[in-house]
Amino acid sequence: MNARLNMYLAMHGMRLDTLPVAYTLIRSQDEARQGHRRLPHRLGGMLAHAWEHVPYYRDVLPGAPPPPPWTDLGSLQNYLDKAPLLTKDILRASGPRLCATAGHSRRTYRNTSGGSTGVPVLFRQDQRHWDITAATQMRNSEWYGRRFGEPELFIWGSEIDVLKGQTGLRMRAANALSGRQYFNAFLMTEPNLRALFRNLTTTRWPLIVAYTQTLYEIARLARQRDLKLIPPGAIVVTAETLHEFMRTEIEDAFGSPVYNRYGSREVGDIAAECPQARSMHVFPWTCYVEILDEDGRPLPAGEEGEVAITSLCNRSMPLIRYRIGDRGALLPDGRCGCGRAGQRMVAVTGRSTDMFRRRDGGLVDGKFFLALLHLKPWIRTYQIVQRDYDWVEILVVSNGHPRPCDAEVAELQRDARKAMDPDCRVELRFVDDLARSGSGKWRYTISHVAS
Repeated sequence: MNARLNMYLAMHGMRLDTLPVAYTLIRSQDEARQGHRRLPHRLGGMLAHAWEHVPYYRDVLPGAPPPPPWTDLGSLQNYLDKAPLLTKDILRASGPRLCATAGHSRRTYRNTSGGSTGVPVLFRQDQRHWDITAATQMRNSEWYGRRFGEPELFIWGSEIDVLKGQTGLRMRAANALSGRQYFNAFLMTEPNLRALFRNLTTTRWPLIVAYTQTLYEIARLARQRDLKLIPPGAIVVTAETLHEFMRTEIEDAFGSPVYNRYGSREVGDIAAECPQARSMHVFPWTCYVEILDEDGRPLPAGEEGEVAITSLCNRSMPLIRYRIGDRGALLPDGRCGCGRAGQRMVAVTGRSTDMFRRRDGGLVDGKFFLALLHLKPWIRTYQIVQRDYDWVEILVVSNGHPRPCDAEVAELQRDARKAMDPDCRVELRFVDDLARSGSGKWRYTISHVAS
């Protein structure tokens, strides 16, 4: 694997030593079922780093954290109980003061996320975060039988493919080295779907990774068309809530087990479903999870509440008790049937992205429109509604910045029509507020076109 991995890293301009080291460490700890043992050390180290090097936390944390050696998770939790929660609003307003002044990898990069409420946030991550997140994902794929370099089908989104029609040579070469092949979930036209189904009925993939809602729609179409898909080794779905009716539909259509993986752009992969149980193991290398009530107090195991994440690997911009916008529950302490101990979660709820439907039968993942609206300076939040096959309405709550000029609106409309239809009516409308669901969130893509 190392030769392929080193070539892959070189294609991305990454260092050739740090990711293999992280992967080797994570794999050895996981094989020994001891990844959780270092959790107090990682959490204590992150808290101490934030207190010492991050201006924002120096002001808001309740004094210095417990000193090393960090072996008692209970004392660290008691300290966290007194620390304030970090919200997306704070992240947007205090971003520069959340960046560490020292004590992290020099190689940092900017990342963005619309979040599950469609409100853009900007943050920084570093080489260490990238290494640990990537190594954790590689190890998680091995839970389901796929090693790096073996074939893998990624049914994922790329707004660049929709707008430009192709991927770059470097990306295609890197994908070949990793064994990964992409199908663009943002543009499921009828010709593209036919090509996908030809692939799925002739090729056995060791692993398929996909958006939950997208793969559910593909499974429904396959059953409607009476297609016999070749069962992959396993299926991983992510980015949206996996409801049991979705799991059943996908497993029936593909004839393979479906596993849920939970993560976010801000903190990376958080947890994944165990091959031997329906619970989700929280990755002890990437984050620490709390489940909180409405007042921000930790809830007992088994009770559903708001998910708060403390990142354990991004020292360039630590996120401590970050309110990620989802709801979930932790299971009681104990060892899983697979032998792993540590934090375990049950199903996470709170995310919903509708698929948009074209008149020709094609499908467009709603996240395509979220990508178009990322970090527009005039947006506080937004909602995209498909009223009919040829009518899409973009509702925007302004943040007070000057509104877009006619040329910018026209460009947005042209880009939207590339995914939908050349004659699609695309309207941009500013509103004072957006209706929220019972969970306190608004659905940020809604389709009123019947499936």
